[in-house]
Amino acid sequence: MSRFALFHGDCYYANGGWDDFKGLYATVEEARAALDPNDTKSPSGGWAHIVDMETREVIDRAEIECEPPNYREHTATWGIDADGFRL
Repeated sequence: MSRFALFHGDCYYANGGWDDFKGLYATVEEARAALDPNDTKSPSGGWAHIVDMETREVIDRAEIECEPPNYREHTATWGIDADGFRL
């Protein structure tokens, strides 16, 4: 069974709950690899969470930032704590 759920959304608009659900994965590494930062539609960036479905805890967070000059390319940084700081 897949244990890790990936959620992803834009900073300016969060649907919340299952509307931000992207998929279930067997490992944390698979969930991280499944995130396409360019799915973020906002020039202000976005976020991603990986949830352990057994413990029901967020075990990793990513901040998604836009890259100048055209702000169409996005990059994801994993290892962000709940307050938005890099671990």
